[in-house]
Amino acid sequence: MSAWEGSAHQEAAEREAREKARERETLPRLPEVVTLEAAERKVLAGRVSWDRYFADLAEAVSKRGTCDRKKVGAVLVVGKRIVATGYNGALAGLPHCDEVGHDLVDTLGPDGVARPNCVRTVHAEANAVAQAARAGVALEGATAYVNTYPCWPCFRLLVSAGIARVVYTDAYRPDERVQASAKRLGIAIERLA
Repeated sequence: MSAWEGSAHQEAAEREAREKARERETLPRLPEVVTLEAAERKVLAGRVSWDRYFADLAEAVSKRGTCDRKKVGAVLVVGKRIVATGYNGALAGLPHCDEVGHDLVDTLGPDGVARPNCVRTVHAEANAVAQAARAGVALEGATAYVNTYPCWPCFRLLVSAGIARVVYTDAYRPDERVQASAKRLGIAIERLA
């Protein structure tokens, strides 16, 4: 191979690399399912990744939940700092499900099937956003770590509050509206395996 051919080959390879980089920038940030195994492999000196750390904290927060149908916890993080947490429970000052039972209403799910849904509780994500608001904490660009895939109303609330990324561990009733909207808005929704 002559020097000219080698140079032309190198230019073509560089051009192809630039085009691929440009394509990655224009592609939606939300694939169907993202696992963060690569982040898990970046464990240094026995320390877990930041994503695993915050996801584990969301699981711990869920243990405060007062609806035994599904215990959900959320941790809101800005710049690797926890700014708010929330779990599912009744309005402050009112009785909880574990005290008086569930307030079940048939609700149409994203799959078109009606299921009984407990409406006594405020969802974990909503409680976390409310906690941040009460403390005067801005959530622009924050990450929400939730131990359960966010429902459509909670996803809308997270987006409206400025959340840029959602990391969840349990793919509980994934909603296509969440996926489609996240993709369109460039909001990452990632499952931590």
